[in-house]
Amino acid sequence: MIMVPSIDSTNAFNHTASIRRIVSVCLLIGLIFYSFLAESFGELLNDKAFYTYESKFYITQSDRSEAFSKEIGLYMDMMNHEYRRRLTGFKNKLKMKFHVRIYKKKSTYHEFTGDSHSSGIFMSSKRLLCSYRRGRPKARLLGILRHEGFHQFMYTHIARISPPWINEGFAEHFEYAVQEKNGFNLNIVPRDHVMTLKKAMKNNSLIPLSELLIMGTDEWNYNLGNRSLSLLQYAQSWSVVHFLLYGSNGNNKNYLDKYLRAISQGKTRDEAFEHAFGRKFDTLNQDWILYVKELIN
Repeated sequence: MIMVPSIDSTNAFNHTASIRRIVSVCLLIGLIFYSFLAESFGELLNDKAFYTYESKFYITQSDRSEAFSKEIGLYMDMMNHEYRRRLTGFKNKLKMKFHVRIYKKKSTYHEFTGDSHSSGIFMSSKRLLCSYRRGRPKARLLGILRHEGFHQFMYTHIARISPPWINEGFAEHFEYAVQEKNGFNLNIVPRDHVMTLKKAMKNNSLIPLSELLIMGTDEWNYNLGNRSLSLLQYAQSWSVVHFLLYGSNGNNKNYLDKYLRAISQGKTRDEAFEHAFGRKFDTLNQDWILYVKELIN
């Protein structure tokens, strides 16, 4: 026999009314946020100093030329296809298109972003990918766009808050991709990351994998003040993603899929770690170290 507790009708009415008030407040906050987002988005798009091109997935702006805006927009459409193809299961329908803005000059880029050190940035508050063109080869710009474009994709399609190693490791993975006739080759081993890993292995200064995989954004950003440690964070994060994608003849990819699914569901760093790797971590750690040794030899 299932016992159903009795409910006082007055309390039930008050409880329901409270829930309705909470829902109403949440909806109001959401509307205010999206109104603010739409307003700032509209202000950027209406900037007459920029040429605007609208492609399938992106609205691209540059203060260089209409042709350049179109070229970047079409290129980013190709990259979006690559993000979606590589990360199947995370093809959320966009409520608004991605926004990309490319400045001619480094100085105006830095003035707009307020970041005098970066060469490209994804500004999550504006959902805007930003970079500049002058003073470097186009290939370098495209690499930055591939990197920051992944951060934009990650934020929109997978999780707004994600552990740095997965966000930066995947972004590095796409940054070093090589465009070929039928798409992009992502199975690239960057020489600079190999040299960084080789030096750390020699000095016994690799970040323990158990620490890297649960490192928070604050600690990651603090470490960026140390150039050697900063380079190592990016190199190791890239190596872990590469290992999970291509190591053990591709048999590790299931761990990566489980991890991405966990953070997309709002699990914490520790929860996602346990969900994806759990009791298999010690074995994976040993296999990753062997994988790194093979890469650097």
